[in-house]
Amino acid sequence: MNKFSFILLLFLFAGCNADAPEPIQTMDGIKKEIIGEWNWEETIVQHRGQDPVVKTPESEGKTKTHIFNEEGRLIILENGVVLQESNYIVVSSPSQNLPEFKLNISEPAGSLNITISNNKLTLSTGLGTSSSFTGKLN
Repeated sequence: MNKFSFILLLFLFAGCNADAPEPIQTMDGIKKEIIGEWNWEETIVQHRGQDPVVKTPESEGKTKTHIFNEEGRLIILENGVVLQESNYIVVSSPSQNLPEFKLNISEPAGSLNITISNNKLTLSTGLGTSSSFTGKLN
């Protein structure tokens, strides 16, 4: 491989990485970035041996907004009406030398994996269901 080809490949790889920023990997970062309003974009349900089912606001005929405040309160709106109010806390759950974060919700009691990257919030059960939210507004 000549020098020109090698340099071209480096630029191509660098360009690919610029389009896919790393998820937030610090507890302070995740706690800061979750604050605000997040609009539901899609939910993907995939169980073993089955094709994934994709649900969106359009396919379900409803909108959902998750509002996280600084006091640890989560308000979930469906079509602009309060559907649920709960307390939440973000906790660290390291796995295989990578930081992972969990969102613990008080009512109904539960825990979700949480990732925030490029203004996109992803909540997943770890059992085949993952929901994405965008459009954080402060």
